[in-house]
Amino acid sequence: MTNFKKEIQIELKNLILENEKSITFSFNDERRLALLELVRAKDWDKAVFAREKHFRDELYLPFDSERFFRLKRNANLKINGKTVTDIDALIFDRETGVVGVFQLK
Repeated sequence: MTNFKKEIQIELKNLILENEKSITFSFNDERRLALLELVRAKDWDKAVFAREKHFRDELYLPFDSERFFRLKRNANLKINGKTVTDIDALIFDRETGVVGVFQLK
């Protein structure tokens, strides 16, 4: 967990302790997104997955032929069994041997 997320958790906990009945957030957009990610983790993950799928589908449109292999979903890259990152999209040109690896945001 990043320091930023820990800071958000501490602020949220303090806000709840100070006033259990109503909480007013005055975070900037970046903090709101981090808070949403912490509080609604499942919903956040679904939204990220859906967004990346949409981007991947759009990216693959110009490469819609048998010439190109396209990774259908993201793939985790692991070192010693631990996930270090993921590949969101991959296009392999069977004729030239060129591979495009993409991290979508």
